[in-house]
Amino acid sequence: MEVITRNEIVSHSDFDESVLPYFLSVGYEAFIKKSDNYLLFYSKILNTLMPVRKYAVKSFALLQVIYPPVTVSGTRLSAKDEKQFLNEFTSLVKKKKLGIRVVQSYSYAVFKAVPTGSVSCPFGTYVVNMAKHIEEELFLGIDPKGRNKIRNAQKNGVELKWGVKHVADFYKLYRDTMERSKMYCDTEEHFLEMAKQLSSNNILCGVSYVSGKPQAGLFIPYTAYSGYYLHGAMAAKMDNPGAMDYLQWEAIRILKTKGVKQYDFVGARLSNVAGTKLEGIQNFKKKFGGELLHGHLWKMDIDTMQCRIFDGLLKVNRTLKRAVKHKDIIDEELEKLVE
Repeated sequence: MEVITRNEIVSHSDFDESVLPYFLSVGYEAFIKKSDNYLLFYSKILNTLMPVRKYAVKSFALLQVIYPPVTVSGTRLSAKDEKQFLNEFTSLVKKKKLGIRVVQSYSYAVFKAVPTGSVSCPFGTYVVNMAKHIEEELFLGIDPKGRNKIRNAQKNGVELKWGVKHVADFYKLYRDTMERSKMYCDTEEHFLEMAKQLSSNNILCGVSYVSGKPQAGLFIPYTAYSGYYLHGAMAAKMDNPGAMDYLQWEAIRILKTKGVKQYDFVGARLSNVAGTKLEGIQNFKKKFGGELLHGHLWKMDIDTMQCRIFDGLLKVNRTLKRAVKHKDIIDEELEKLVE
């Protein structure tokens, strides 16, 4: 196991970023480097890479795994090999003192295994396998109500527009959606910068309109490996209830024509979400006929003493600001298990 540069991996392997997740692309590396460090961990034995974000809070270095380990040829490891890779990764981080903690990854990074000594929770994601099905089969995989909504949107003239030139309309919907949900909202510059670094060939941005009014939007980074439903948004009042369903279906069709193998709806709780706003979100993802893949999210303290000091300082800061303690998905899911 070693930390390797892009030039080094290209020079001694058959590296082809077009067959890998976009998180391993030169464009995404440039995007991350605008604010943080981007590290590539490489196992020569497994010929496998894993991208990691390194950032600092005050003087404390933290790591966040961007995506699970993937072979240079673009395949996921078995659960056994992934565990070996992650154990070697955490050992190297500790040995080289690269960070005091590995924080939870984002919901698009669902692991088959977790390293020894980590804290984890079950987690999943819905994935539509576009490589194995023709378009007609993909459409029939959508639940009947979803298909009816799509047909209704087509019949009633819902207009779809594609391209990064529509980021502004997407962002208005996204900002309003995040504000209604009281969730963190990225800046418009965040999306424009990602589109710039990844290029329009690896970003699918779409907006649906009714009588010229934006109804729903999505922002999907992709390579041939997979497309990722990273961000979606809808108007507070939908003039056509199928405007998002139609947009999603056309996104799937477009990605398939581009040779993208799968479409990842990015994250699903495996615990009971009945009666919560997550229920509606997950039912929406489920309706498109994707397979629910089961896995894990994890995090791990590397330097326990430094982590205690770090957490103590955070607690003091929260007390002064009268802020509540932040809970990640792992915290929330473990609390459910205790209850």
